[in-house]
Amino acid sequence: MGYLASGLGAGYLIGAAVGRHALARFGVRNVLGAAQLAIGGSFFALFNSPDLPVAVLAAALLGIPGSIPPVSVETHVHRPAPPWMLGRVGALFYAVDSLAAIVGALCGPALVTGLGLTAGLNAISAFALLAVVATWGSVPREAPRSAALSAPPPPGAAGDRRLPGRRWGRG
Repeated sequence: MGYLASGLGAGYLIGAAVGRHALARFGVRNVLGAAQLAIGGSFFALFNSPDLPVAVLAAALLGIPGSIPPVSVETHVHRPAPPWMLGRVGALFYAVDSLAAIVGALCGPALVTGLGLTAGLNAISAFALLAVVATWGSVPREAPRSAALSAPPPPGAAGDRRLPGRRWGRG
């Protein structure tokens, strides 16, 4: 397990260095799609590896694209957000990310129990490839800047502070 975690960590370090430049050069949609495709392929390689050295290499290859989607999505979501919305945007992003982790933690073992270990892990790998379809279907080539996020704050608002005259915590 330690070898696999080390390989994954090395891949994450490489991916963190490469991701920013890839995002600037190729755009969010292309980078996310390619990274998600590579993640699905790396899962197949990891789950079907015949021995430990191949599994460690697959884990390292998984780490490279594995670090790119969270960083690129977070950057893409935060860039157009004005300063007074950053906390709310970040909280929503992390809440959805946590929900996805919980759903995966609940559904993954059920899938493996129903299909068996090898078939279940391969099904999870195939499911990871569906993220590519979702990305290409939902992320525009050049995401327009949202008017709601670029509008100035309403009068009296200052970030997350209370609006004047509003009583918090009461009915």
